[in-house]
Amino acid sequence: MRCPAVSLLLMCLGTVLHVIGLASHQWSVEGDQSQGLWRYCVQDVCRSIPERLNTDALLICRVLALAGMFFSFVSVTLIGLAIHCKTYQYRTIVLTLLSTASSSVAFFSIVSCTTVWRTIYSVSSSIGFSFIISIIGGTSLIIGVLLFLYYVKTDKCDDRLLHV
Repeated sequence: MRCPAVSLLLMCLGTVLHVIGLASHQWSVEGDQSQGLWRYCVQDVCRSIPERLNTDALLICRVLALAGMFFSFVSVTLIGLAIHCKTYQYRTIVLTLLSTASSSVAFFSIVSCTTVWRTIYSVSSSIGFSFIISIIGGTSLIIGVLLFLYYVKTDKCDDRLLHV
C-alpha cells in the first residue's frame, strides 16, 4: 500500500471532517431545534446562540474544537514535510514525531470538546451529525499519523513513493 498517500489522505480527511463538524450547527438536536458551537437553529432558521445557552462550558467547547482544528492543520503540514524530506532520515523522524504529538493534541482536544458537550447536553437532546463528524475526523487524523509512524519505523514503504 502507498503509505504516505494513505496516511496523508486519512489526515486530510480527518481535518476536513472536523472543520465541517466545527462549522455546522447540528451538534445537538431536539425536535426541530438544533445547536452547534456557533449557531442555534429552529426550523432551519439560524441565529447566534441565545444568551441563556452561551455558557462557560460552551466557550470551553469552542476553544477545544478550535485547538483541535489548529493542531490538525499543523500535523498535516508536518507529515507533508516529512514525506518531502524522506531522504534525510533524522528530519523525517523529528517531523513525524512532532506530527504525532500535534495529532495527539488535536485528537484529545476534539475528544475533550465532545465530552464537555455531552456533559452539557446529555439529558435535553440527542447528538447530531456535526458532533459525529467531528469525532470521526479526529479519529481519522490520529489513525493516519499512527499509520505513517508505523511505516516510517518499520520502513515498509516503497522509497519511490516517498519522493514528492
